[in-house]
Amino acid sequence: MPNWCSVKMEFETPEDCQKVWEGMQMEQVIAQFDNGCFLERKVLKFSFEKVLPSPKTKEECPDNYILNEEEEEKNKKNGSLKPWFDWYRWNYDHWGVKWDACDSWCDIYEIGFETAWGEPSDQLFLRIANKFHVQFCMSFDDPESGEWQPDLARTYIPE
Repeated sequence: MPNWCSVKMEFETPEDCQKVWEGMQMEQVIAQFDNGCFLERKVLKFSFEKVLPSPKTKEECPDNYILNEEEEEKNKKNGSLKPWFDWYRWNYDHWGVKWDACDSWCDIYEIGFETAWGEPSDQLFLRIANKFHVQFCMSFDDPESGEWQPDLARTYIPE
């Protein structure tokens, strides 16, 4: 069970906030069991995939993120959708965190979400600033203490 890090992005205008919120939404299928029935439903979620997408096919995947045959076979047996893909290393190298954002929310000037173990990478936030041509300040809480770290807040300005 990871220690969750709360991340907050504060924008200068409500329009900038809304532009990023809408642009970072990605459809996701949620599967769950309910009263003995398997149900699937589609939801929108804030996703890092919108600015730094992971490879969709083995052919477009850089060699250093392709698993060896033994690992690929193991992943196939476990039902992985991309058994050839070293998603763990790719996520850390590109997003700075193990998993995509979760439990996201949007307010007038702020977007917030949770990540596992720590805040995402500067690379990811710079991509967001550049893609949407917005400036924002990012702050986060420390997973160990659960306290906000205002002295570690960073501002991202599009290039």
